[in-house]
Amino acid sequence: MATSVNHAVPAGFDELPVLDLRDPNFTNEGNRILAELRAKGAVCRVEPVGALGFLRWAECDGILRDFRTFSVEFEHSMPVPGAEEETKIDTLLREDPPKHTRVRALMQQAFTPDRVSAMESHTRDITRTLIDGIMAGGSECDFLYQFALPLPSTVMSGLLGVDSSMMETFARWANAMMGANTAHAIQDEAARQQRYQEIARDAKDMEAFLKERIDERRKSPQQDLITYLIHAAEAGDRLTDREALTLMKLCIIAGNDLTTQALALTLDCLLEHPDQMRLLANDLSAAANAFEESLRFNGPVVTLRRKALRDTEKAGVKGARGLHSRPDRQFGQPRRNGLRESRRFQHSPRHPAGSEL
Repeated sequence: MATSVNHAVPAGFDELPVLDLRDPNFTNEGNRILAELRAKGAVCRVEPVGALGFLRWAECDGILRDFRTFSVEFEHSMPVPGAEEETKIDTLLREDPPKHTRVRALMQQAFTPDRVSAMESHTRDITRTLIDGIMAGGSECDFLYQFALPLPSTVMSGLLGVDSSMMETFARWANAMMGANTAHAIQDEAARQQRYQEIARDAKDMEAFLKERIDERRKSPQQDLITYLIHAAEAGDRLTDREALTLMKLCIIAGNDLTTQALALTLDCLLEHPDQMRLLANDLSAAANAFEESLRFNGPVVTLRRKALRDTEKAGVKGARGLHSRPDRQFGQPRRNGLRESRRFQHSPRHPAGSEL
């Protein structure tokens, strides 16, 4: 989903059907919930953010492409006390073109085809080792803790050129950086302040660790992601130290929390659709498309927010705030999961850098 925020509340806003992102059933039943809302109309009210939610592909696609009207450059959440700067992720994610285009072009140099190919064998070796451990354990496994958590953390350790013993630390840092909104929602004052302190500690530790690695790689370059980012250049332009630092944080977050969720949700998808699991088992060449189809069907990213910079109208609503849902009207029914169907996202200017890996 994508949210575009405007201070003016459109007429009838309070009477709209509600999508509550705090609903514990939303992760597993999001498609059903969105379909029920969509049956009532093109828009809904999204809580607790107090935004207008757009539920059809046409409006969502238009909002995400029109950065001159709908901007991503605004504060998305309250800062964490004691770590206001360390928890700020503004590079790339909170930038509109041309700033976003510039940073993305420089970051993409770390993921050239040759470099991705070089990383592939390392990733395959880690995957095989984890699967061998699972198979040796018998007929049952805890997929989350035995595979979905350690795989991305171990891969990211290798990409950053640090010891794999950092795996659990990376996972904790990623969880802390993604946990600000959850911390703000804690009702008990003492518990909330304690969580703030934990997030601040982890955010500061991660920043200090990455700054040290940047200094090391400037003195002694290696064949790793940190070196590639700080040496990326285009037409005489380079990433600033702050930009490189923030991109490394993003890699740790996306390569741990989000990838872990995506792997777990993909398995859940296949278990709920055994016919698709059988197709994949019989044709592993469909794996890449199956994973991307799973991201569309039930991915870990729920909202993408946008702020309306000027008066506008979408789906008959003026002065819109917007949220974009899964694009069922463009790509068929969202509750249908077909791993052989191709609905690739590479056309998007925000297609994740490094996703080929």
